[in-house]
This record gives sequence, C-alpha cells and structure tokens, in this order.
Amino acid sequence: MNLTFVTDTYLPSSGGVELVVYGLSKQLLKKEYRVNIITQNYLFKKYPFHIKYHEVIEGVPVIRLPSLKYILKKFPILIPLNFIINILLIPYIIYRLCSFIKRTQPDIVNIQHHGNLALYTLFVSYFCKFKLVVSLHGTPFYTSSIKSLLFRKLLKKADFV
Repeated sequence: MNLTFVTDTYLPSSGGVELVVYGLSKQLLKKEYRVNIITQNYLFKKYPFHIKYHEVIEGVPVIRLPSLKYILKKFPILIPLNFIINILLIPYIIYRLCSFIKRTQPDIVNIQHHGNLALYTLFVSYFCKFKLVVSLHGTPFYTSSIKSLLFRKLLKKADFV
C-alpha cells in the first residue's frame, strides 16, 4: 500500500503532529508500506534557513514545498509584496503537490495538519484519485471565513476523519 502524509511541518521541527507522523511512518515502513511525506520548507523553531527540498529521513522520502513564511523571513524586503507573492506561489504549490501525487499514485493521502497544505490538498483531490483521510490535532482556528468554509468542505470531502 502507498500512503502519503501531508503536514505543514515535519522534522527537524518537533511538536505533536511531527512526532505522530514520524511514529506512524516508522511503523508503516515496518509493515512494508510505501510512505511519503509532503510538508513545507518552513521550520517554526530555531533551525538554519536552508533545509533540503527533497530528503530521506530514516527511510521516508520527505518533499518540502515552498512556504510564504520562509520566503518572507529569508527576504524581508518582499513583505510589501506579500499579496502578489501569494497569488504567484499558491498555484505553483498546487501544481507541485498535484505532480507529486500523480507521480507517486498514493492509495491514501492522510492530512495531518489543518493548515494551508490541507486546503491545497483539497483542491488537488478533485484532479487526482486517492482516498482522503483527515486526522485532526487540536482545534482548527481560522480567522478567515473563507478558510473556515474550505475546512468544512475538506471534512465533507474526506473518506475518513
């Protein structure tokens, strides 16, 4: 079986979601599942700016997609262009996510965090065939009514929650 985890952060960041995905990945590898992790290239702790876009952590391929937070932190001069960068970056992220899912053809995509990547995965789910599983950690909090609406749509679209 081929499984892809989607989470906004992953190792070397360490928090609840990161540790859950790490633990699940290790156990699934032992059962000979194919496991991939899609995350962002932004780390919430004090780590060096440069992290690899593609790496294998203890046998699990990790693909890191661009993050607006990473770009603005690395190039603060671009902060006034936040809106324009978002307009350009979101379609690119969705394209990369869709390309990866089409190439690896996972049987299950498991969203482990209810951030931006979860919403992009919702969009991709209309173009790629896979079972969608949403795992909830904590309470989703969206200040935007659009994100809240999209999150409810994600829960309705999911095969399992």
